[in-house]
Amino acid sequence: MTIWGAFANASMGMQAQSHALGQISTNVANMNTTGYKKTETHFQTVLSESTGGGRFDIYSAQTKDYRRVSYQGQILATNSAKDVALNGRGMLVVNDAFDGSGQTYYTRDGAFYEQEIDGDSYLMQGNGLYVMGWSADADGVIDATGNLGAIRTNTFDQLPGQATSNVRLQANIDSGATKAQNFSFGVYDDQGNEQSLTLTWTPTPDVPNEWTLEFSAANGTVSAPTAPSLPVLTFDGNAQLPDTTAPVTVSITWAGGGSSSIAVDLDDMTQYSGKTVIDVIESDGYATGLLRQTRFDNDGVLYGIYSNNQAIPIAQLAAANFTNPDGLEATNGNMFLESEWSGEAELFQPGGTGRLASIEPASLEQSNVDLADEFSRMILTQNAYSSNATVFRTSDEMVQEAAQLKR
Repeated sequence: MTIWGAFANASMGMQAQSHALGQISTNVANMNTTGYKKTETHFQTVLSESTGGGRFDIYSAQTKDYRRVSYQGQILATNSAKDVALNGRGMLVVNDAFDGSGQTYYTRDGAFYEQEIDGDSYLMQGNGLYVMGWSADADGVIDATGNLGAIRTNTFDQLPGQATSNVRLQANIDSGATKAQNFSFGVYDDQGNEQSLTLTWTPTPDVPNEWTLEFSAANGTVSAPTAPSLPVLTFDGNAQLPDTTAPVTVSITWAGGGSSSIAVDLDDMTQYSGKTVIDVIESDGYATGLLRQTRFDNDGVLYGIYSNNQAIPIAQLAAANFTNPDGLEATNGNMFLESEWSGEAELFQPGGTGRLASIEPASLEQSNVDLADEFSRMILTQNAYSSNATVFRTSDEMVQEAAQLKR
């Protein structure tokens, strides 16, 4: 190798190390950027020149960058219910068009917010892109085989009331009572109005632990059960009703119109000494509710929380997996594009048993930059650059020395 080869080696080596230092500085600059994926610079030999029939081959180094998309960063909790972090494989899916017809991007940056557009409220990603997913139907069912679309957060601004059809009671009847015992609780009619249903427990004279149960409604007429078909219930020695006790079905015609059929489950009733009191009521009825807030669960399902304390599915986030996620093409704003090296996107629902990833609500994935590792690489890169510079300087001094021989 001639002295000119030393110049070539050293100059290409300095260029390679300079490039590596630039990537390190980019990583360090983005160490606090949500969802950022670091780039590692590797080196490989390159034949820069061959002379003398192959007798003098001049080799140097060139760079090869690898973006570590598949390396997950630390997940930290935030104060925003709209933030999400994908824990596991895959990428979140966003698009620059609400119907999914625009450019699709993939990201691990789940800093979402709501934005009103033409009267509708959409879930947006920090770069102003629509967050894509599958919407729920009116019954809260999500079909993940359908087309992706932008997630609307105000799809169901108002939740219609639901008539009560099932009630489970956990209550106690005073075992020492000698006269009828009453307690009441609320139910909802088929118009979403709250009504009051009263249960009257009358002890059977001279028959221990036996009670006759009668129902009445403050604003309606009970058509069943009525005398002489009122249920007679007997508590056992443990103050419990037998396990075979079937729910009692109550039929009511409301004064304001409409009717209800309510199955009252009494399995958890007790008969202890003390007050007659209701401890727990579980009911499937509720009043009309207004949307108050939204939140995600670990399956990426966005729930609407309503003023009637109901939580109804609105949509589910879509996630995409790639055969080689490190082959994705990086763009601005922590966005990635599908490429020939990454393979095609395979959509999946996050969460659930055996799935590739779950959602961490109110959390964000931090960058996967390891600052100590970057500083170690920086020192190695600086040393390598200095060594190449020394070779270049020495070669230059040798050329100058040779030039002096003419004098």
